[in-house]
Amino acid sequence: MYFSYSLSILDLLWGFLIKPTSLSLLKHITNSILIMFGFSFSRRRKSNAFTWKVLKQLQSRLMLLKSQKYAKSRHLRADIVDFIRSNDSKSALFRTEQLLLVENAITIYGFLLKFTDFILLRFSPSKKHSCLLVNDDTSEAVSSLIFASVKCREIPELLIISELVGQRYGQRYVTTAIQVPPGNLVNTEIKEKLKSTSVVSETDKCRVMKEIAKESGYRLEILGLGYKSEIDNEVIVLLL
Repeated sequence: MYFSYSLSILDLLWGFLIKPTSLSLLKHITNSILIMFGFSFSRRRKSNAFTWKVLKQLQSRLMLLKSQKYAKSRHLRADIVDFIRSNDSKSALFRTEQLLLVENAITIYGFLLKFTDFILLRFSPSKKHSCLLVNDDTSEAVSSLIFASVKCREIPELLIISELVGQRYGQRYVTTAIQVPPGNLVNTEIKEKLKSTSVVSETDKCRVMKEIAKESGYRLEILGLGYKSEIDNEVIVLLL
C-alpha cells in the first residue's frame, strides 16, 4: 500500500518539476506525505495504548485470582484439620490434593503477575517506538505469558497478548513460545509449574497432610503408601 502511495507522490513531484504549477499543488504534496507518516505513527501509538490497557487488565485479573485462591486454600486447610480430627482419611487426602492444586495455581499466578509487572515497568504507551521485546529479560517475560496463554484458559488477556505479539512481531515468535523448542526464552519454573496443574502424587499429599496435622496439634502415621488407591491408606490420629 505504501509503495503504490509513494509512486503517486513521485508522479506528482515529477509533474511539478517538468511543468510549473501553482503553490497549491506543492501544499497538496506536502500534506499527503505528512498524512501518510502521521497515520503510521498514530496507529502505532493506538496499538501501544491498547497493549498497555490489556496488560493492566491482566495485572488486575491476576491479583484477583490470586486473592481468591488464597481464600480457598484457607478453607481447604480448615477442612483437612476437621477430617483429620474425625479420622476420615479418605476425605482428608482428597482435600489435601485440592489444596496442592490450589497452591500450585497461586504460585503460577504469582509468576505471571511478576512477568506482567516487569513488562509494565519497561513498556510505555506514549512513546512512538516503545517495544515489548527490549532485551532478553522482557522477551522471557513476554514468551512466558504467551506459553501460559495455552494452559490458563481462565485468563483471556493472555490470549489477547499472544495475538498482539503475533501481529507485531510475527507468528513465528508466538509459535516458538508455545512449542518451546531448544533455545526458547520461556521461564523454566513457569514451564514446570504449568505441567503439574492436574496431577498430585500420593507422596506429596501424605507429606502435606502430615504437616497440616502437626501444625494443628496432631501426629499422623500413614500406612499403605505403596497401594495404588488412596482409599487403602490407613491414618492413625494421636493427640500430641
